[in-house]
Amino acid sequence: MLKLGHSSWALQSGSDRSLEKYASGFPDDFSPLKLPDVQGALVAAQRRFWASRKAALLIIFQGLDTSGKDGCIRAVCAGMDPMGFQAVGFGVPSSLERAHDFLWRVQPHLPSVGKVTLMNRSYYEAVLAERCLTDDKPEPDSHWMARYDSIRQFEKHLALNGTATLKFWLHIGRKKQRERLKQRLTDPERHWKFAPSDIHSWHERARHLGYADEALRQTHTDDAPWHIVPADDKGLCRRVVCLRVLEALQKLAGPYPSGDQAIRQQYLNELENK
Repeated sequence: MLKLGHSSWALQSGSDRSLEKYASGFPDDFSPLKLPDVQGALVAAQRRFWASRKAALLIIFQGLDTSGKDGCIRAVCAGMDPMGFQAVGFGVPSSLERAHDFLWRVQPHLPSVGKVTLMNRSYYEAVLAERCLTDDKPEPDSHWMARYDSIRQFEKHLALNGTATLKFWLHIGRKKQRERLKQRLTDPERHWKFAPSDIHSWHERARHLGYADEALRQTHTDDAPWHIVPADDKGLCRRVVCLRVLEALQKLAGPYPSGDQAIRQQYLNELENK
């Protein structure tokens, strides 16, 4: 079974601290490796990961609107060979997707061995956004508990079959979220990112965080731990995420395949003699 273990940013098991109590900013003296250095190391790690084909890696990004999910995905992918990864986003389910179970729509996008899939939102929307949208006709608690159980079993199944899962909650503070929402309304290059639902989510921030808090705690396991990363500073957030992905790739990647030495020597001899 593939287990990546916990990092210093992993959710604290057994703690009753709510998400609102987690810091959205870093300490003043916090200074991890520079992003280009991390991305350079990612190039080597992901290339070995792809060549050895010993495992697959699923990376999930969740967070409130404007928390920086797209930016983190761009930062991670900048340090990867494009043939070895795919990035996919999940919005409102289509009619076809709604006709299936909530895990169905992500399964065609799961990574094969040697590959990395990065998800901007994921099957977790079925216990986050969907739960918020059904508050006018609330489902019983047992409905959501059953979904949490399905998610835990799904992620355990992935781990048992060679896919490791990294899950990031990008934690943005209320003040910083308001600033970024205002940017979407005032910056012409960001207008396209704005949707009225952003403002609705802003007004319902506490409720959204409450549901997220429950979802993270219910699905934080050794197979697939959650990592809560402060997201007010985009640059530092991206560096922490890239470092954690680098750690995962270095742990999961096997050695470069060497092939058959006798065959290699045979062809080397042919090349040298002609």
